[in-house]
Amino acid sequence: MVKLAALLAVLCAAPALAQAPGVSGRGAVRLLPGWHLAWDDPFEANARGAGLTVGYPRGGGPGGFASFSYGATESLEVTVDGYGAWQQYAVRGDSPLDLWCYGVLVGARWVPLLSPGGEVEGFFQVSTGPVLGNVTGSAAAGGESLATGFLGGAGVSWNVTEPWALSLEYRYLFARPQAPPPVAGSINAGGHFLLLGVAWHVAGQAPRRSVMDGF
Repeated sequence: MVKLAALLAVLCAAPALAQAPGVSGRGAVRLLPGWHLAWDDPFEANARGAGLTVGYPRGGGPGGFASFSYGATESLEVTVDGYGAWQQYAVRGDSPLDLWCYGVLVGARWVPLLSPGGEVEGFFQVSTGPVLGNVTGSAAAGGESLATGFLGGAGVSWNVTEPWALSLEYRYLFARPQAPPPVAGSINAGGHFLLLGVAWHVAGQAPRRSVMDGF
């Protein structure tokens, strides 16, 4: 009888142990520096068509995001991201061309996966917004070109200690503004981003059930 009572106590306590803080009402400021790669950039081929021999920087360049998010529900955040990236193209017989990319993206961040205590979060993000590409250098006319960017990403964050958290994220941004004269066609102002970031939580968290519930 004592063993049965103990078993019932454990089963009744399991849902409470599985409780994890959600993101409802939580604000967060994130800084996400990282590295940017754009292997599918059409600029190299387009530049050859204009008579320029351009060497694409296969190693990519630095890039990153600064964002603010607010928890609209227990598992959904509204996000605003500013981003920037840089890479350089070598031009045979001329000075290099610099590609500067920047923009503002608005979207949603879905947080379906939390550890029972809420220390670890898994998330997905989709965003869209205006993106600008600017190629500068003596071999190009320069000037900004505007396009609409579409972003998708996923990652995991670890709440080290309130209010601080660390995160590891992968994002892909599709954005193709027009290249400056004499190059015709588009450039890749997005690409692949691998980011290591830090977050500062500026508001409270609301209780939510973790994905462990029911097991």
